[in-house]
Amino acid sequence: MRKENKNMRQNNEAEKSFSKLKEITQAMREQKERSITLTLTRKTELKTPTRESKKSVLEPIGS
Repeated sequence: MRKENKNMRQNNEAEKSFSKLKEITQAMREQKERSITLTLTRKTELKTPTRESKKSVLEPIGS
């Protein structure tokens, strides 16, 4: 009976550890996805053309 209780306890602890590991893995996966999304957003923002009118270097001074 004691051996069965010990095995049940070890099994329960293993299940808790596995559950915690799954939770941590999921959190890491979500963090990585957020990081990738932020990186892609920043790269997209950098490539967006500005809407300001720029003066041509060929225009005469004073125009």
